[in-house]
Amino acid sequence: MRILITGAAKGLGRGMALAFAKKGHELALVDIDRNALDQTASEVERAGARCHKYTVDVSNRARVNELAEKVNSEMDGIDMLINNAGVVVVGEFLDVPLEEWERIMAINFWGAVYMLMAFLPDMVKRGSGHVVNVSSMGGLAGSPAETHYGASKFAISGMSEALYNEVANKGIKVTLVCPSPIETNILRSARYYGFDKGYEQEVWSFWSTPFDKGIAEIVRGIEKGKFLVIPGTLGKVAYYGRRISQSAYLSVRRNIYGKVLKHRVG
Repeated sequence: MRILITGAAKGLGRGMALAFAKKGHELALVDIDRNALDQTASEVERAGARCHKYTVDVSNRARVNELAEKVNSEMDGIDMLINNAGVVVVGEFLDVPLEEWERIMAINFWGAVYMLMAFLPDMVKRGSGHVVNVSSMGGLAGSPAETHYGASKFAISGMSEALYNEVANKGIKVTLVCPSPIETNILRSARYYGFDKGYEQEVWSFWSTPFDKGIAEIVRGIEKGKFLVIPGTLGKVAYYGRRISQSAYLSVRRNIYGKVLKHRVG
C-alpha cells in the first residue's frame, strides 16, 4: 500500500510512519522540518520500507499542489492519505493574538483541506482509497486554554464526519483519529501565552497515554477501517462521559482546569 503522511518527521507522524514501514508499505513522508524528516526517512528505510520524502508547508496551497504532481509522478498515486500535520498554542482566548489563530487554522485545518483537494479526486476516480484525518480529543470536547486549537480540530472532526458519508459509496474509507495527549513533544514545542511550561506537566499528569500504546491503537483502528479511533483509556472515558452528561463533563473539566491555573503568568 502507498501511504502519504503529513507531519511525518516527529511525534505521531513519525510513529505511524515507522509502524507502517515495518508492515512493508511504501511511504511518502511530508514535513516542513527538513532535518527531522531526513532522520525519520532513514529510520523508515532501515525498517525495510521504500520511502519518498518531501519538505512541504501544508498551509501553502501552491506547494501542496506541486507535491501532488510529484507524488503522482514518482509513486503513481497513493492509496491512503494521513492528514497529521498540526501545531498547538496554549493560552486563554483573549491572551492569544489573532495572528496565532490564523496560523493554527492555516496549518491544522486548511492544510488538511488542501491535501484532500489535491489527492482525493484521484481516489474518487479509481473508486478506492482511505483518508485518515488526525484530530484530537480537543476536537470532540473543548479544552480550556486551547480554544484556538480546539476550533481547528473541531473543524477537522466535523469535516471528516460529513466526508465519511459523501464518499462511502465511492469506495473510499474515512477514519477520524482523536487522541487524548500521547507522550510526544507536541506540548513542548507549543507556543505559550499567559502560561509557563509547567502547564505541560499538569496535562501529562492526568491525561497522557504511553507513546507506543497510542501508536498501536491508532494503526490498528486505521487497519480495521474504523471511522472513529480514540487511543488511550482516559480519552474514551472523556468522550463517552461527555455524551452521557454534558453538564457533568463541563464540571469535571472546570475542576481539572483549576489545577493548571497555578501556571498562569503575567
